[in-house]
Amino acid sequence: MTLPGQMLTLAEFCERLRISLKTGRRLVAARRIGYFRIEGSIRIAPEEVSCYLTTCHVPPRALIQPAKSVTATEIIEKARQGRPRVRGNAA
Repeated sequence: MTLPGQMLTLAEFCERLRISLKTGRRLVAARRIGYFRIEGSIRIAPEEVSCYLTTCHVPPRALIQPAKSVTATEIIEKARQGRPRVRGNAA
């Protein structure tokens, strides 16, 4: 367990995460971060900070290969290759 001297005040916690004090109070009120209430003062253990940050982590998307650019000429040629050729008069 963390000793009281090592615990962070709410202001110190907010400063470390670079969030406003209002946001820090919202996190405490919503119980999204663990804290101690000592004689009315809120204290947060450093372990709670790292624990909270792991819940906030959003992994990057998988890398997608960029689509190959196609010219208009290639599209027309591909369309011509797909058509069946009709020889002579079918009637």
